Order: sequence, then C-alpha cells, then structure tokens
Amino acid sequence: MDPNSRKRRREDALWNNYDVSDDARELAQELSDTERAVLKILCDSRGAITLFELRARAPLSSEDVGKAIRLLRAKSMLRLTAGRRGRQLVRLTKTGKDEVGLP
Repeated sequence: MDPNSRKRRREDALWNNYDVSDDARELAQELSDTERAVLKILCDSRGAITLFELRARAPLSSEDVGKAIRLLRAKSMLRLTAGRRGRQLVRLTKTGKDEVGLP
C-alpha cells in the first residue's frame, strides 16, 4: 500500500468529519466574561504569558481558565507555544490582538 494514499485517506476522513453549523459559528463570535478576563490579562502582559502565571493572576478557578483557553484557541485568538525550561507560553494571535487592541 502506498503511504501517500493512506495519508490522503486519513486527511479526507478528518475533513469529512469536521462539520460546523452556522449556529456554532455565531456562538464562536461572542466572548464570555471568563474569555474576556483571560484576554485582559494577556493584554496587560503585552500578549504573552506563561500558563502558570496566567492561572495565578486570573480571578477565576483553574478549570474556568482552562475552559476559556480552549474556547479562545478554537476561535483562533490565542495559541500555546513552548517556552524556556519546559514552560508553556500563552500567546495572542493576530485575531486576538485585534480583539484587545494591541499592535
């Protein structure tokens, strides 16, 4: 079996199972209070902060911060990257910077 055909079938299966309704797209445009709080902290730290610091600074529970991060990642407003000494950094994307007004 050709490895390229196996890869192509796997990619086709991923795209065929990926279905987003119009309602979900509309809901994705609205931000909750927890998401706004996470974006505010990122704005205050100039767009990048470690995940540990973000959870420490947020006036929310760790579970709420994690949920907000997952939702903001789904909306392409932030991304998680590797930092120094194995720390995970939370960074704003271009969309997230536009939302909070950072250059």
